[in-house]
Amino acid sequence: MTKRLTETTNVWFAALLVYLYGIESLATIRDEQGEYRKILTTYGLACPEEDVKILNEEYSQESDNLVIKPRPFVAAFNAITRIQNDMRRRRDVEWTSPDWISGKVG
Repeated sequence: MTKRLTETTNVWFAALLVYLYGIESLATIRDEQGEYRKILTTYGLACPEEDVKILNEEYSQESDNLVIKPRPFVAAFNAITRIQNDMRRRRDVEWTSPDWISGKVG
């Protein structure tokens, strides 16, 4: 059985999922070359698929029903960008969580 990840190119939505499910839900970060030498980053998260569908609807509608606490949300965003910046500093194009590799998550 193959483990499935929720993938998004939206760092803010990825931060929302990390805020809700913890940093251990962040399984992969992958950079790809996009148009005009722009980097396209994809975030892979191990989260319940049905929950993600509901959250994506709420998030995309920019609903006022989505209530989050600012500090933990910013901490989640900062954790993602810290990993991403370290990855790029090493000139890597992909990062995979050790927990994801060992099967502890997902």
